[in-house]
Amino acid sequence: MKFSFDIRDPKLWKSAAVSLIWIAFFVLLSVFLTNVLFGVALRRVLDSIEYHGGGKQKVQLVLAMSRAAKLYLLDEPIGGVDPAARDYILSTILNNYSRDATVILSTHLIGDIEPILDEAVFLKDGRVFAHRNAEELRETEGMSVDAYFREVFKC
Repeated sequence: MKFSFDIRDPKLWKSAAVSLIWIAFFVLLSVFLTNVLFGVALRRVLDSIEYHGGGKQKVQLVLAMSRAAKLYLLDEPIGGVDPAARDYILSTILNNYSRDATVILSTHLIGDIEPILDEAVFLKDGRVFAHRNAEELRETEGMSVDAYFREVFKC
């Protein structure tokens, strides 16, 4: 059986265009439905997680760290959670960020993150009070970053 067609035939182009439109429609429909269904399922999972133990923070952190970003901005990721959850959150950050990325983490719990600090930026009255390399700060001040924080910001 031999098929032949004339490339100049307008019926051929009309048929091809209609087919492409249907293919595009079904691709877009499947992407939309996947996003909607995944989004609904994810929202149900997030809503079903209890607030104690930092469960919701853990899931949100895993979702954030799963992206291959160049910059991660984490605002108080270990605040308000128990020590076991803090350990989990810190290990998630350390084990999942892109190695060529920068992680900026805000916290008042300096002692918990001090072992992983490269630099420390201290804000006071809305301005940068100090921006120091963590190791240099320890050497020049003769105290830990946490002790320096407590000394500078004591009431």
